Amino acid sequence: MLTTNFDCLIEQALLQSGVPKKEIVPVITKVDFAQFQDPNALFKQGKKAIYKIHGSTRNFITGKDTRASLIATIQAFGKNKEGLNVFQVEPFKHSLFDHISNGRTLVVMGYSGSDDFDIVPTLKVLQNLRKILWINHTKDPKAKIYEITEKSKLDPDKLHKVDQILTEIKRGHFEEKASALDNIGKIYDAQGEYSAALEQFKAALEIAEQLGDLKGKAAALNNIGEIYQAQGNYAEALERHDAALQIAEQLGDLKGKAAYLTNIAWIHYTQGNYPAALERYEAALQIAEQLGDLKRKAAYLKDIGTIYQAQGDYPTALGRYGVALWIDEQLGDFKGKAIRLNNIAWIHYMQGDYPTALERYEAALQIQEQLGDLAGKATALNNIAVIYYAQANYPAALKRFEAALQIAEQLGDLARKAIGLNNIGMIYDAQGFYPAALERCEMALQIAEQLGDLARKAAALNSIGAIYRAQGNYPLALEWCEAALQIAEQLGDLSMKASALNNIGEIYQVQGNYPATLERFEAALKIMEKLGNLKWKVSQLNNIGLIYMAHGNYPQALERYEAALQIMEQLGDLKGKVSQLNNIGLIYMAQGNYPKALEQFEAALQILTDLGLGLCPDATIIQGNLDAVKKKMATAIFKKWHK
Repeated sequence: MLTTNFDCLIEQALLQSGVPKKEIVPVITKVDFAQFQDPNALFKQGKKAIYKIHGSTRNFITGKDTRASLIATIQAFGKNKEGLNVFQVEPFKHSLFDHISNGRTLVVMGYSGSDDFDIVPTLKVLQNLRKILWINHTKDPKAKIYEITEKSKLDPDKLHKVDQILTEIKRGHFEEKASALDNIGKIYDAQGEYSAALEQFKAALEIAEQLGDLKGKAAALNNIGEIYQAQGNYAEALERHDAALQIAEQLGDLKGKAAYLTNIAWIHYTQGNYPAALERYEAALQIAEQLGDLKRKAAYLKDIGTIYQAQGDYPTALGRYGVALWIDEQLGDFKGKAIRLNNIAWIHYMQGDYPTALERYEAALQIQEQLGDLAGKATALNNIAVIYYAQANYPAALKRFEAALQIAEQLGDLARKAIGLNNIGMIYDAQGFYPAALERCEMALQIAEQLGDLARKAAALNSIGAIYRAQGNYPLALEWCEAALQIAEQLGDLSMKASALNNIGEIYQVQGNYPATLERFEAALKIMEKLGNLKWKVSQLNNIGLIYMAHGNYPQALERYEAALQIMEQLGDLKGKVSQLNNIGLIYMAQGNYPKALEQFEAALQILTDLGLGLCPDATIIQGNLDAVKKKMATAIFKKWHK
């Protein structure tokens, strides 16, 4: 039993009721509270414990003078005269409250709660009470019994004192529960367990709505949106982010507004709606500048750079990344610096400048290792692997992909694990190790299905289709790639749609179905033009040019190769330019226009020589083409003079 009374009436009542004196244990002093902090242990011994929260003048059972405990309490009250509502019991009594309340029902009797001294604040912080029964004295012959539940209207200002106390306690427990749900949801999210995370965030949203907590509601909606976003369910994600944004605008919550704007922008970016994405990112940047928040400003500049990068405007993208990097260096934000280095490296990669790209990626990796940021380290390793993959250095690429996968497993990050497995599968595919490639991609597919992650499921399906195509199993390849295409269309994921269309086109190509091939390649090209992804556009133009060239339609082939050459010049991609010049030279040679062919081959060879690549395999091939066209020219001249 807990009592706030100073007197000994309860002990006397117990004695008069026939309870032996040896079974009554008054707990009054600091020493008593330390010795008898677990009431359950006393109960098991058959003892009747009386915890005197405010102390007493003496221990009625032992006869010991305990007035020091009473004086200490009165002095504490005096010190808190100006703020009685924040007075709580002394720290040495906290263990008692934790033990006595854990999983139990607290019955309050003979206490009005009107003084609001230490008891009420203590009740508000009790964590594990099952419920509170408050019995209040009333002269009304008709007693009222009612319950405060989750559905009660929690408006303390309009309630009587006791109801106000109980409502505030209930609200506090709600808020703690919502916070716990939010934290648990974020843990599941970090591990890639999206269904479990979604369940927690939806429960937190329900509590926020019951409390009328708009800010909490916006945060929960945003969390739910981010889960749908991670799963590739962009329609549901946009709906939640838009709702959160409206609440932030209503509350004047600028930080929240900026965060929700960037989430919306990311979805528009993924769907290829760059103007809408840029508009949101610019609005978020304006808020960061208004708040003087340099860290967020750097992040939003990076996002804006990503849009320009996707549109092929690399100088503008690099400008944004450069400013963001400068801010990171001013702030000493090494994590941000690593992200920016990754962004800058990607531009160099897209321009075909692999050494510079690799240098930036390695610098980012070094920072992540210094910070102990495993997730960032995995990202940097993946990026480095992509460079080696592009250079056909498959052992080096595989080593980095496997290291990134090991980190994902260490972190319990299923989403990242699925990406890693798919990447490793593509390396094995490129090396011709098809069973191993298929095994990794099927594992990635299984994880994506477990997570309900449609975007990664489509990626795995597309990869499996490519592996079957390489094995010559065209019906199965077509089936898997068509399934990937269907999901991409469902999600509005244009990049995945273009990739699936390209794979399907290549399947029809090896089957000799050129009309179907051209149809898919042209559809993929249109998407690339919409996305502004110039690197992929060049690849698609080359695929289409190759089809026309194989069928002797040289004007159409030339048109595609010259368009690809123009993009390479725009990007400053010298190696890419070499490839296009060689393709154009082959067209002119096939048409019998040897001087023009010679011009293209010589220009291509000169670029490689200037780059210090005059002895590389590509240079050898072009030199062979150059020699062939010179021979044809000599033959033509010989025939002309010896008619």
